[in-house]
Amino acid sequence: STITAIRDDIAKLPANNIVVLEKRAELDAVAPDAYWDALNAERLAYLRTGIAPILRVRDAVDFKAMRFETDAVSLGIAILSDNKDMFLALRESIVEQVSELPLTVNLVAKEKDLITDVLSSGWWQNVTEQKQQDLIDRLAPLMKFRTKPRDPLVKLDVKDLVAIKEHVDFGPEHERMTSSAYRERVEGRIRALVDDNPTLQKMLEGGDLSEDEIAELAALLEHDTLQITEDRLRKVYNHKRAHFIQFIKHILGLEQLADWEEAVAKAFAQFITNHTTLTSLQIQFLRPLETFIIQTGRVSRPDLIDAPFTLIHPQGIRGIFKPDEIDEILSFAEALVA
Repeated sequence: STITAIRDDIAKLPANNIVVLEKRAELDAVAPDAYWDALNAERLAYLRTGIAPILRVRDAVDFKAMRFETDAVSLGIAILSDNKDMFLALRESIVEQVSELPLTVNLVAKEKDLITDVLSSGWWQNVTEQKQQDLIDRLAPLMKFRTKPRDPLVKLDVKDLVAIKEHVDFGPEHERMTSSAYRERVEGRIRALVDDNPTLQKMLEGGDLSEDEIAELAALLEHDTLQITEDRLRKVYNHKRAHFIQFIKHILGLEQLADWEEAVAKAFAQFITNHTTLTSLQIQFLRPLETFIIQTGRVSRPDLIDAPFTLIHPQGIRGIFKPDEIDEILSFAEALVA
């Protein structure tokens, strides 16, 4: 099925495109069935380095659908390789994307049952190949309908923020609420506490809070009926690295909270712009690194020599960058997640 998908991608390349015409010899080399009947490490490497870059000239590409399909395929790889960290990161990414599908659109509403299942924890207990294929066949074409503001934090109006997560579970009965509704209730609860809570009053007056005061406030909100915790705030505000007190300051209008995904994307775009000598393969490696950091909020040297980076080169980052370049990329990435 993977071979069929790859050959289908190649077949959809625009025949009259100048890049395709220049690379016709390379494309003709992988056209025969015999090439695919005996795939080995050398031929796979050729597909990655010689053919994959040509696919950038595909016409009418739905990038939202492509990203979703890539995550769904990578999910299967994570299961096959028993990579639990990768599985959890991809599960979170897929759930986030599915949660943005608006059921008010008729085509989306037709897949309501599957969407509801994917957003529940039960669906993920046993992810089969058929489930993975259902994601690709039924939901990938709907990703173009995803609703998300491009720049939700230009204004310090918390109501303008739209979270990635569609639902939040909380309370002993595991109550389920849309993220927007949960976020609005959290904001109302915290603002209602200001008049009676000396810690919040001190914060509004510009005073520095002690660790004990922050811990006391965190405990108060965690034991609230809404169970307001740092993890839930990170979900509904789409921010992997912000801390509890930063969310509180943002809600009270004291501090602007930058969107995590947007901040990472801008940082990588600037890094690529500043390094004009990067090859197409090196840029191709940086893209999944950007996605990995957005999804996991972390990065380490061992990560870069493991899947999904070994899909680009068998040796991961070591096969694409020199040692000093690797050190620079790690320093950049570690500073970003810090």
